[in-house]
Amino acid sequence: MVKTTGEMMLTEMNTFLSANASAEKETENALPFETLDEYSTDPLQFADVTAKLFQKVSAVFDLAVKYNRHSSEYLKSCTQLEKGIKYLGSSCLQKYALEQKKHTFPELAKLNTTNLYIMASIHFQKIDRALTEYMEQKKAVDDALLDMEYRYYHLMERLRATEVKIRSYDHKLFYGQEDYKPVAHGLAFSEKSWTKDLHKNDEPLAFQRARAFSVNADGIVNAERRTQKAELSAPVVSENEEMHREQFSRTDSHRHVADEMRKEINTSISAPEQADDDLQSQNVVKQVENKGPEKDTETTEKEVPLCVRILQQAAFRSRLRNLDYLAFTEKEMRLLTADPLFYGIEPKMAAEMRQALEEHDSG
Repeated sequence: MVKTTGEMMLTEMNTFLSANASAEKETENALPFETLDEYSTDPLQFADVTAKLFQKVSAVFDLAVKYNRHSSEYLKSCTQLEKGIKYLGSSCLQKYALEQKKHTFPELAKLNTTNLYIMASIHFQKIDRALTEYMEQKKAVDDALLDMEYRYYHLMERLRATEVKIRSYDHKLFYGQEDYKPVAHGLAFSEKSWTKDLHKNDEPLAFQRARAFSVNADGIVNAERRTQKAELSAPVVSENEEMHREQFSRTDSHRHVADEMRKEINTSISAPEQADDDLQSQNVVKQVENKGPEKDTETTEKEVPLCVRILQQAAFRSRLRNLDYLAFTEKEMRLLTADPLFYGIEPKMAAEMRQALEEHDSG
């Protein structure tokens, strides 16, 4: 579906605010994959999009107020704010028209042309002061500030024009000559859309799921964590040989893994670049499982299912490499997808692994 202007503006606002709030940026390759399941496939309605955008524009307005009028960051925030107010201004007519049809938008209570005009007026004054001071001190004109003052003047003119449109709509409504365009616009793609019958025969999109795993050049397969609180359930054998689940969470298991590994790593690794991560993780797993030199390693490996050992190795390997996801080798993936026990415990992950391997084998 093609994004609307408002949705594109919302995406731009989110990017701008994230850049200001974030002290560090992760590289793109370190970010986990996402799936379509995390987002609703229902069309967003007028109030949903507008409320999100208004929230972001309000946040940008607060940032712009705080920045010094002579700073480059102030000009950047003014650019974003001008765009946001411009788009929200066109939404005010739709909101007013829908409210006359008994639609209510409590989340948009503060969205109106008056508030938007006040926001623009404040920064027009701030920009004008900065430009005036620059001209007095430098005896020259700052092109960026002058351009911004032009844009905010035009923005305020557009808001005045929107006021005229609202007045015109109200006048036609009063005299029985209603303009139905703003209402049809606001209800588009909703359950109450006036054009809903026109799309009865539209063929829906065949949404494809995003890949959960990808094989990179090193043969390592990355399994994304769908949410920050998501946990991976792995089976372990109890004393009565019944299966139960042990949680491998990001916050708990990785801290536990780190504590168990430090003693072994500090004495066995002198330079990380000279160590074989897979061999280290296997050795540490065996020693943790044995819980002492008196336990027979061969007996322990027979007791613990293969899929559990692979999951444990992946967890240790990920910790060694400071990864925020489980990393599997291609061989481990083939072993897991051939393991009936793993399919019984983690059918979804097994299916995703198999799909990733098929795509990898097909080139």
